[in-house]
Amino acid sequence: MPTNHRGRVKPKQSRAEPEPPHRGGSKSTEPGMPLRAPDAARSSSSLSRGFFIPRPRRKPGKKGKEGSGRILRSHFKASRAFSLDGSADLCCSCVNDAASAAVHVMGVVVRETVRPVTRQSVVIVNVVLLLVGGLYDTCHALEPFLRSISTALERIETPLTPSINGSDLGHVATCRKSCLCFFFFFFFCEHFHCIQRSLPHPIVAEAPEMHKMYVDSNLKLGDGVDLMCSLKRGSAPVHFSWYHNGREIRAEDKLGDVVSLQGKSILVVREITRDHIGNYTCSVRNPAGSDSYTVKLYVDVKPIWIKEPADGSASTGSNVVIHCNAFGYPVPRVEWSKEREDRDFELVRMGDRFNMAPNGSLQIRSVKAEDAGHYRCDVSNGLGSGLSKIINLAISTPPIILERIEETTVRRSHSVRLKCEATGDRPLTVHWFKDQRPYQATVREGFDIIERSLPGGVISELLIQNSSTSDTGAYVCKVSNKFGNVTSLTKLYVLEPPSPPVSIKVLDVRSRTVRLMWQAPYSEVSTFHVRFWKENSQSRKLTLITVSGSETSVYLSDLLPGTSYGGYLLSENRVGMSAPSASLHFTTSEEAPTAPPLDIRVVGLGSTHVKIEWKVPPKEHQNGKIQGYYVGHRAYDSPMLPYTYQTVTGAGATQAVLRALRPNTRYSAIVQTFNSAGPSPSSHQLDFTTLEEDLPVAPAFSVSSVTCCSATFTINERKRRSVTQYVLDYRERGGYWRSVYFRHTRTRSLWTV
Repeated sequence: MPTNHRGRVKPKQSRAEPEPPHRGGSKSTEPGMPLRAPDAARSSSSLSRGFFIPRPRRKPGKKGKEGSGRILRSHFKASRAFSLDGSADLCCSCVNDAASAAVHVMGVVVRETVRPVTRQSVVIVNVVLLLVGGLYDTCHALEPFLRSISTALERIETPLTPSINGSDLGHVATCRKSCLCFFFFFFFCEHFHCIQRSLPHPIVAEAPEMHKMYVDSNLKLGDGVDLMCSLKRGSAPVHFSWYHNGREIRAEDKLGDVVSLQGKSILVVREITRDHIGNYTCSVRNPAGSDSYTVKLYVDVKPIWIKEPADGSASTGSNVVIHCNAFGYPVPRVEWSKEREDRDFELVRMGDRFNMAPNGSLQIRSVKAEDAGHYRCDVSNGLGSGLSKIINLAISTPPIILERIEETTVRRSHSVRLKCEATGDRPLTVHWFKDQRPYQATVREGFDIIERSLPGGVISELLIQNSSTSDTGAYVCKVSNKFGNVTSLTKLYVLEPPSPPVSIKVLDVRSRTVRLMWQAPYSEVSTFHVRFWKENSQSRKLTLITVSGSETSVYLSDLLPGTSYGGYLLSENRVGMSAPSASLHFTTSEEAPTAPPLDIRVVGLGSTHVKIEWKVPPKEHQNGKIQGYYVGHRAYDSPMLPYTYQTVTGAGATQAVLRALRPNTRYSAIVQTFNSAGPSPSSHQLDFTTLEEDLPVAPAFSVSSVTCCSATFTINERKRRSVTQYVLDYRERGGYWRSVYFRHTRTRSLWTV
């Protein structure tokens, strides 16, 4: 499509009618100068969300085809140009068989004349559309144009509102969005193309600013006052709002009437009451920002009661509030005093339990009996004599049980006392209940209720004599007075000594430990006791072990191997001990003896045999039942050879005879003890030498004479060189043997003892 020298689109020439002169040109002007389109007529329109253009006037035209003889024109007039940050023009030509049209937009030459931005101003966008031109009736260009404009405006996020800058400046669509763009549309009518172009045009709109507000300082209750809020500067339209102590004023609040004028808002208060006193805030806003100003409306008011103090009562332990609410300006001061015993009043010290609320009320926490008395509330603010009121606070004391015993036990056939001690305002009455039923004489015999008064209270005791298991239950003591009642519950258990454990078993028997297991009796048991000792012992030292009542087994440790034990078990509860259980017996497993025989010695019996004698090892080292001894010997000069052992059986054996030895030969001998678990360590090595010859045989002798104090006997023996002495053993009947040694001589054979 051909274009002119300015780059604008040239309208296509119509064959039916030549282009109207000067319809496709443009015109420029300076800001502030009058602006008029050709053949323009004043036109008014409204912009909001979409774009509205009034229906154009129809002028009669020449006769011809439908619509070809009438000219449709629409004009937009601005009495003076206003500042845009650029220029644009919009053209549209629509030609059909008999019509053509042109729409011209006057270009606006812009200079940088933007005012400085205040702190509440924002940069916004104004869309200015200037439409000048004539349209043929058959063009139908108006509707597509409106649709294009409406679509473009939909792209702007926030609604558009009309803004008038001065008089007769036209309609400016103002967007509350920063740094957006205008949309200027070029379009062709039906059957042709439509071109859209957009250029950015930011414009500054000014936020509102208010004049200072003033209030007369000499106002009194009942006076009237007008609070005026006026706009100092800012772009229209603006909206005013009023607030009282931060809360928006509404008509139903009855705080005053709001009168709105051009750039002003007045709050009319016809008669000042105490409800009007406070802070008043006027707020003004427009799309570019907001401003507000606050003033104080206060008048001198002597204290007046809002809630006057009154007599009250409270129970001990509760919380109480004594009201003393007054109004006045300046804000009145509230003081609380309490009457002393001398009838003088003393200021109440605020602290732990006493506290004064912001409205002047006295708060007492956890009231005590000593808090009762007369209280005075004094209110003053320097105007007049102030307010004062004396009230009486009565403290009632409901029953309080001092000590609660949740559970107690008694042994069957014994007596028990259930105690209930309470305090409170008199008279106090006490009642006893068992299992939620009154405890009376009809319940059982052998009981008594003992009650005695105390200063400020009462003690009641329920005595039950010769108790039985039927007395087990829940006992309730209920104490009452006119201010309330209180109860205390005690569970009584009548117990018998428990039964002993049963089914006792000895398990896992080892040399030094044993495990015992049993079954608990059906009665209540808190502790089991195990008692055992070593049997066949002279001391019978008793060993005690305690086991929890929840356990039914125990390990016995530190026992001796191969030792027999006896014992029994006991049960215990809060009442006492049970009888002993069935006796238990067990023997620990054996270990090898830990000590050899003692006092080993050798006795020569001849040139080829000797006797080895010893003593048994200590009992604590036998570790079981001794089954015998091992006696070993070997030649002294053959230490590398093993011992030749001879076994001597029997726990009571204490000697052994070694035979087939060589005469006059040196030997070494050892002795060991053994039981079912094995042998003991070896004794120390004992060295001995056999005799050169055999021992002499026993000599023959006879008693030749006997006196009261002596006996003479004769030895008849063959003469032997090897005999060195004789040994005579004698004793009284039933007595101990005695030995007498006689030196052997060749010439003597008669001896007297």
